[in-house]
Amino acid sequence: MILEALCRGNYSPPDLITPSDPDYWDLNHQVGQMMDLLKSQLREPHYKLVEQLVDTIYKAQRFECEAYYKLGFTTGMAIEREVRAIERYFLSDKEYELLSQILI
Repeated sequence: MILEALCRGNYSPPDLITPSDPDYWDLNHQVGQMMDLLKSQLREPHYKLVEQLVDTIYKAQRFECEAYYKLGFTTGMAIEREVRAIERYFLSDKEYELLSQILI
């Protein structure tokens, strides 16, 4: 269950997502090629700094991804609340109860 995994800290959406856009893989390949080129042209201490920079950028991007996930999740919940409020307003009590039983 997702809720159980969330509560136990075993669910991290940024770790589960791999973009399917082909550009993602092309960009990763380009990064690898650039890193190889820099490794061949820089002295080791300078290349280590480049590696640290790249690692730091990836860590910062992870925080951005988590923020986007949280925003998407809360937005989805807000939309669901609005839809349920609209349903309640437009449906008779009997229709609302029937719909509630189906959706639970």
